[in-house]
Amino acid sequence: MLNRTAMWLIGLAWCTPCLGGTLTNLAMTPAVTTVGTTTQYTVTFRAPSTTFGPNRALRINNAAGAGGNTNFQGATVQSASGGLTLTVGLAAATEIYVYPSAGSPTVAANTTITIVFNGITNPIVTNGNPYALEVGVLDGSAIDTGTAPGNTYTANPAPFVVTPIPDQTNLEEQSGQVVVASNLNTHFSDGDGDPLSFAIQSNSNAAAVTPQIIGNSLRVTPNGFGTATITIRASDGQEGFADDTFMVRAIGFLSSPGVTPGDTIVGRTTSYTLSFTTDTAVSAGDFLAFYTGVGGANQTNSALVSLSGGLSGTKTSGGSTGTVIRIDSGSIAAHTAMTLVLGNLVNPLVAGTSPQYLIEKTDGSQTQDYARLLGTQFFDPPDSVFANSFEDSGLTIWKSVWPTDGSAAAVIWYDPISDRYRIGEEIRAGDDPTLNPWLRAAISTGNLPPN
Repeated sequence: MLNRTAMWLIGLAWCTPCLGGTLTNLAMTPAVTTVGTTTQYTVTFRAPSTTFGPNRALRINNAAGAGGNTNFQGATVQSASGGLTLTVGLAAATEIYVYPSAGSPTVAANTTITIVFNGITNPIVTNGNPYALEVGVLDGSAIDTGTAPGNTYTANPAPFVVTPIPDQTNLEEQSGQVVVASNLNTHFSDGDGDPLSFAIQSNSNAAAVTPQIIGNSLRVTPNGFGTATITIRASDGQEGFADDTFMVRAIGFLSSPGVTPGDTIVGRTTSYTLSFTTDTAVSAGDFLAFYTGVGGANQTNSALVSLSGGLSGTKTSGGSTGTVIRIDSGSIAAHTAMTLVLGNLVNPLVAGTSPQYLIEKTDGSQTQDYARLLGTQFFDPPDSVFANSFEDSGLTIWKSVWPTDGSAAAVIWYDPISDRYRIGEEIRAGDDPTLNPWLRAAISTGNLPPN
């Protein structure tokens, strides 16, 4: 036995030459006219020649010669006026049939009927070309009771991406706002020239990055370590839009950084203490690196001396300007103060410079936290001040500083082993200068330096 849809389709075939009355007050309004968009259509009509109830069907199809085909596959009925309940009998690529469900009332002829459809997809048509739909009320006994042209619509081409917004990597916390795109109109365009407006559609990691649109300029501010995907939407004011998503990776900041060498005499081999507060947690598998710029210490033979917070590590690589330490065990929480001590660094040979230092914490593949800072200046004593020298145990006194109040004295002497000048012990008031070998040598000669 044929179902009702099949009967109507057969009736329509019988009735092709038999045109009935014309639908009146016909209106068909898509919620969105953007090409290719799945949207809602509201159909309003009167069928002056027939009632609408059992054994009737409503057909919507693409008009012949239309600029493109509307697709009805997947369309559903959201609502109908007059207490009608409708069933979709056929939803094909080019047409849809709906009929009253069992028990649905009959609507009298020449009564305005409104039906709302969901899931109808606008055609893909060339910019500005129209497309048209036809609406008909059909009788299964082969009487066409009113086929009329539907509304004709001009398609609105949606905006599109011209050039993707570039990803941003290694933006540093506290570096300030970064301009990603000075004019978003160079990244988006619109098929029919509609002016575009821009908005931030989504941001996956607000803790890491803050995006902002000022005018047509796109900017981001790194807040701390993390990766964010940000979607920008361009809208044409006619329901058309295009989205573009780009990535931002931000690096955190090691706060309260400090680099303290054991001493500041040029050429001296000494230890360096690095102090900082982490922005992210430090645990096994992470790496800490220390780099010295121009005028900094030589790290060729550097060695790990100690790590705070119960961490242990191993030097994995290094060179004249850098040392990398791998964390082998232990962990400390984010925002924790810690220290790292490196030994066997050789101070620079040039005095008076403030070297640039960089401390980095990485997870082995990317930098997570960093700090840049200037180091202290290094000191280079002059070669000679006094003509007389004093020797004891192979050491030559270069200068003794004697305060007028006798509160303290310091000795600087030449060390032939390192070929550098060194600072001796401080002699405080009340100390017996004869206990100091270098002062004892000076006293024994009776030729002490002046104050």
